[in-house]
Amino acid sequence: MTVSVHEVKYYCVHYLRPPLLPVMTAACLHPLLLYRPRDPQASELWRLMDRHFETFQRVYDERFQVKYGYWRPIVERSVTAYLRCGDLDEGFARVRCGDCGHEMFVAFSCKQRCTCPSCHQKRMLLTAIHVAEEVCSPVAHRQVVLTIPKRLRVHTRFDRTLLGKLCAAAWGCILAEVRRLLGRDEVVPGMIAAIQTHGELLHWHPHIHALVTCGAFTAEGEFLDVPELDLGRLEPDWQEAVFALYLAEEKVTPEVVENMCSWPHSGFSVDQSVYLPAGDRAGIERLVGYITRCPFSLSRLVKVTEAGGYERHLFQRHLVDEIPAKEVRMRGEVRHHLPERRPRLLEVLERTIDQPNLRIRDDSCGNSRRPKDEGHIKEERTCPVKC
Repeated sequence: MTVSVHEVKYYCVHYLRPPLLPVMTAACLHPLLLYRPRDPQASELWRLMDRHFETFQRVYDERFQVKYGYWRPIVERSVTAYLRCGDLDEGFARVRCGDCGHEMFVAFSCKQRCTCPSCHQKRMLLTAIHVAEEVCSPVAHRQVVLTIPKRLRVHTRFDRTLLGKLCAAAWGCILAEVRRLLGRDEVVPGMIAAIQTHGELLHWHPHIHALVTCGAFTAEGEFLDVPELDLGRLEPDWQEAVFALYLAEEKVTPEVVENMCSWPHSGFSVDQSVYLPAGDRAGIERLVGYITRCPFSLSRLVKVTEAGGYERHLFQRHLVDEIPAKEVRMRGEVRHHLPERRPRLLEVLERTIDQPNLRIRDDSCGNSRRPKDEGHIKEERTCPVKC
């Protein structure tokens, strides 16, 4: 097909898409004569990092180590990569339309999670689509949120292996409760757990979001419904499992556990208010996107002011801090939510197979495998790919 120079600006984008994906057939109503890449350096977060990260790194041991733990090398690597994200000077891909010959340059991205909002958003969207289309069976699901008291949260900041162990404890509690409600010890529910370490304003608040099937599968592939979990039993079981974990890890003493058990409000909570009916793929995508979101939002959280402070936007509230030192502290709040290179933010704790066209142990990177025997339940605790 021959396309004139005048027509290139209308139609060349059509040929840049993979041939197997849906293509745009209508002409662009407002064509641009020049490709305009995004400008990451215009964001307030980039300016905050660029201006104050070196100062933050220099004073970290003195001012922040007691609160946030030892300095982790992954922080410097991640921030350095983020400051280069989208910069054409740091490298780019040359994209050329094979039909019309139109070319443009696309800057490389940093692919940093929890540091770069743009790259994290892309990862979040791909993960949500994959979970909805490839991982979840077409049955009803429910979100279960499990939290721990503030007194126990600080230990997860200094020992991050506790986060994965809390996921395993949550799985054990939910598995036992589902089996108790069904009265069958061989059935297995499906569950995906996401670890969130942040609250609304970046404070350290580790908790677990679990996407759980409203029922369980038998070895023959039959799905047995469980409309709701019994929170009156699940919450005490969750509390007992967490205390047992912390005692085994020697994070608390029996005296501390005894004291916390006497509190009028334990600080433990379990919620299951979010329900997704069978076949609600869009709802699963939204929920997975929510539980794997970036710890902060550029649109409402950070804005560097002329006076040297930063502004924070929280829903209908508008908070302003005008203390210059707050910018360095703000960097500390951001960096301690950054995971290590290997650990995953989303874990497929259990997957069941009941039909040949279903897959088992899918992960958020798109890999999957089938069990050796069709119809057999595979119990696995971790995702095979380091997402």
